Amino acid sequence: MIWSNRDNYVGHWIDSKMHGLGTMRYADRRIYTGGWLNGRKSGPGIMSWSNGTKCDADWIDDDAVCNVHLLAICFPKCLNGGKCTGPNSCTCTSLWTGPRCETQLKFNKWKQDAITVVGGNGDGQELNQLNHPIGIFVDEKKNIFITDRDSHRIVEWKYNAKKGQIIAGGNGRGNRMDQFNSPTDVIVDEQNHSIIIADYGNSRVIRWLNQNQQILIKNIFCYGLAMDRYGFLYVSDLLKNEVRRWKMGEYNNE
Repeated sequence: MIWSNRDNYVGHWIDSKMHGLGTMRYADRRIYTGGWLNGRKSGPGIMSWSNGTKCDADWIDDDAVCNVHLLAICFPKCLNGGKCTGPNSCTCTSLWTGPRCETQLKFNKWKQDAITVVGGNGDGQELNQLNHPIGIFVDEKKNIFITDRDSHRIVEWKYNAKKGQIIAGGNGRGNRMDQFNSPTDVIVDEQNHSIIIADYGNSRVIRWLNQNQQILIKNIFCYGLAMDRYGFLYVSDLLKNEVRRWKMGEYNNE
């Protein structure tokens, strides 16, 4: 669709609003490719400028929560009422300023030093690298499962391992059963010896058992997953602004 100001959108629509995945080419030569929710940029997306600058970000209501390549914007987004005041400059109501804008906690019982247990070798697709990891799950053996969003794969790192192994996806971005499109979360269903993934860009929740796949839930703008000890599956739905619960074996595939 082309607007009177010459902005041009190609992608998914719902109720005459940009919704799902799409690309907007703006008249000022900016290009945004990524998620949309009710006509606003929402979820993973990349904004590019004609000078080569890129902002690879999570978006909320048209605002960027950027982890950028060339232009630094507040990350994470000010949660206490602050705002970005310019490149490499953030100001929060806590009066904290700097290239990263963070909520200041009065009581912090966590030590400030930590050890890197996964990745730490720059962004990339090698087995010792990650590319915008989002969701993690740690099992009883301290093995770590990661949704490697921009590599469109799920990676497992054994305890104390130096590199991971691809256990789902890794076949490029797409909507085939063996592919993901920007996965955002993963949980391990230890009772059924499988993993369950929020395949955000394909609007589905999918189960992987070895190399066999099953779509559990379709047409859901899924982002986060959880499972309780009774086997109930919880899924956050960005479209409906709610968390939904399913009983094991009674998923809605319609």
